[in-house]
Amino acid sequence: MGEEATEVVIAAKNEKAELISETADLTYHLLVLLVESGVTLSEIEEKLTERVGRISKTSDRKEIRDL
Repeated sequence: MGEEATEVVIAAKNEKAELISETADLTYHLLVLLVESGVTLSEIEEKLTERVGRISKTSDRKEIRDL
């Protein structure tokens, strides 16, 4: 997953076709991970629904040294 995510970040700086390809790879591997972990897309959707309307501010996040 880490390698695929890194490739998406790199592709985002390059051509659109590369970004699409690398995002497809990442999505595939993420879906495999979810299946293997017993996590359903409905559970992910539920979590996203909980976040609707919330504003994420960088200032509200802990500093890395505080983790």
